Amino acid sequence: MRADLAADPSTLPAGVPYCPATIARILAIAAALVALPNGVLQGQTPPAPDYIFVGVVLPVGQRVGARKEGVLKVARSPYIITSSDVEAWTSNSRDLALPIFQFRAMKVETPSAVFAPVQNSVARYAIGGRVSAMEFNTYGNLAGNRSNATLTIQWDILDRTSNQVVLRGESEGSDQESGVTSAAIGGAIAQALGVWLDSDSCKAFRENAAKSSLTSASATSAGAPSAPLESPSPHYAEYGAHDSSEVLRLPVTPAGAHAVIGDVMPAVFSIRIPGGHGSGFIIARTGLALTNLHVVRGLTEFDAVLGDRRIVRGRVLRLSDRDDVALVQVACDSVCPIVALGSAADVQPGMDVFAIGTPISMELQQTLTKGVVSGTRRLGGVVYVQTDAAINPGNSGGPLVSAVSGRAVGISTWKVVGAGVEGINFAVLIDDALTNLGVTR
Repeated sequence: MRADLAADPSTLPAGVPYCPATIARILAIAAALVALPNGVLQGQTPPAPDYIFVGVVLPVGQRVGARKEGVLKVARSPYIITSSDVEAWTSNSRDLALPIFQFRAMKVETPSAVFAPVQNSVARYAIGGRVSAMEFNTYGNLAGNRSNATLTIQWDILDRTSNQVVLRGESEGSDQESGVTSAAIGGAIAQALGVWLDSDSCKAFRENAAKSSLTSASATSAGAPSAPLESPSPHYAEYGAHDSSEVLRLPVTPAGAHAVIGDVMPAVFSIRIPGGHGSGFIIARTGLALTNLHVVRGLTEFDAVLGDRRIVRGRVLRLSDRDDVALVQVACDSVCPIVALGSAADVQPGMDVFAIGTPISMELQQTLTKGVVSGTRRLGGVVYVQTDAAINPGNSGGPLVSAVSGRAVGISTWKVVGAGVEGINFAVLIDDALTNLGVTR
């Protein structure tokens, strides 16, 4: 790491504003990562995050300062926060926050607004901030050639399993930069975040959360449920007694048995969770089913709303952090309808596919959208099927089904969002999902 990095803001990574108050921390973190044999900078997969940082929101429509000119520092034009400013700084705040979290050994995901939607995160806690007071002024050449920002930010930590705010606090930050630049806003946000994270209440929460995470991990092996259902269905017996490290085998499904979409949809169900819902689909007559890890994270049991609108109990059997998938089981009263499984060999660019699930609202259960396979992509070590079939919040965990064979080739997981972005959605390849969950066929 070059020593001159601290003195020359132009050499900093893009998206990290120059901030004298935090530059020493950034240098220390980068040096530590380079030194680690399994450091993130050497391409290793980072551990699953405990938190997701959703960013800091500026007060849209508010006048926060002015551009000042001349030796008398006369205000020439006001600075008013626009919706574009809000979008830009919500994203920028995620970038500059990462080294601040890493310095405190916090496992935090700071996704971009495009490539990692918040609803697909496996983190239990969400951290976010809202600016409650702000002053930002810039001064031209004759007025001092500088920029000043002072912010007061209200911070919240949301427990995503209960959808409850579990910690709230407030802190202030300020920064001054040379020239007329908005980088001072970034410096002020960074300082305010550091002050809040080091507050007594936040440190106590982080310590308790870390202990809770360790206890939970040791008590739940490979995502197996910690307790059986109170009134288990006979269908649970076949799989419930197995050790979670054992490879499960699915019964053979005759080829072409579910070539018609009308036979597939009854096997797709909704999962009701605190504060929302997701989707899943049954893959064995005994009620074994697939969904996303982020849908059932923190749960051992849940309510499943089947295709015929019956509500039955379900339980979580196995989880895979690697590709955000989960093996669950639902208690059908009789033999369960199933979605037959395809494979990577069934996936061809240009082929028609259907995405089935419960987007946005439970009232839209078993919505079917059609698109094509755009290709297969390996992102972060996970193989995805890319499609333009519409996927929305609530679709997570539903099947992506070949229109040719009627077989599931993927599990709908996430989409690209952002201004001017349309039809870029991703489903975990079914082969990888089964392998990582220890299921064979």
